Amino acid sequence: MKWVVLVSFVFCLCSCSNAKEENKSLTPILIDYVDNMPYLMHEKDIDSTFEIIVSGSINRFQLGDTSSYSIKNKFNIVNENIKGFMCCHNTYKYDSLGLLVKRNLFTDYSELFVYERQRKGDTIFESRVSNVSWSIYYTYVIQNERLISRVGQLGKGAFPEDLDFYDVTHFEYNEDNLLVKKIRTRKNHPSGEFQFKKNVLRYNWNNGVLKLVEDKMYAEEDAKDPLYTITTDFDSIGFPSHKTIQYKKDTLCQLSIQRSKQKSVFSPY
Repeated sequence: MKWVVLVSFVFCLCSCSNAKEENKSLTPILIDYVDNMPYLMHEKDIDSTFEIIVSGSINRFQLGDTSSYSIKNKFNIVNENIKGFMCCHNTYKYDSLGLLVKRNLFTDYSELFVYERQRKGDTIFESRVSNVSWSIYYTYVIQNERLISRVGQLGKGAFPEDLDFYDVTHFEYNEDNLLVKKIRTRKNHPSGEFQFKKNVLRYNWNNGVLKLVEDKMYAEEDAKDPLYTITTDFDSIGFPSHKTIQYKKDTLCQLSIQRSKQKSVFSPY
């Protein structure tokens, strides 16, 4: 009987160790979250944030208005509220590693996205399934534990087979293995939100801490100049502190990103 208990105990230890190792093997994906506000609130234990216009205007928001705010609670959930017509309440749920496992979007209807991942060698497979009958399956390529690229493919059955869908992201690093550039190109997104979108993001670091991200968005394939440019400054802990939004060459507004301690226990799950 003692031998049975001992063998069972050893098996349990090995299983837990393998599960933990497999979970950690997904960490290269986290580089894709490095400038994502809800993730940073979760990762850096920030309770709440407020984006306040300090210069210019955008949509219906003027100087001094709060354009959005987010609240984190003890359930590994961040609730994001974006003010505006028909917009928006987003809920992000993370696992213990910090990977997004659920995202709920509330506009005029509720749309729930569920994420699942599995790693095989230097490839990570991720499924993003929506409750409104569409899904995207992503393949991440890893080299030396660095995320190199991500390619998306639509799930079968939800759309015509000849749909020209495209979703590809490339990642570039400096000699210190810090992300310096990310290029994402998308065509014919299943939500119908856009037909073409290209984002070119550049990352600046100081002693391993992210200091600035410049995101240029192009709305046409042959466009030489970006339609929008969003520049985000980060504070001493690598958390967003200031944002500037440009339309073509005109500055629309500047926002101050303020954070405070305001606990919440609300959970939609």
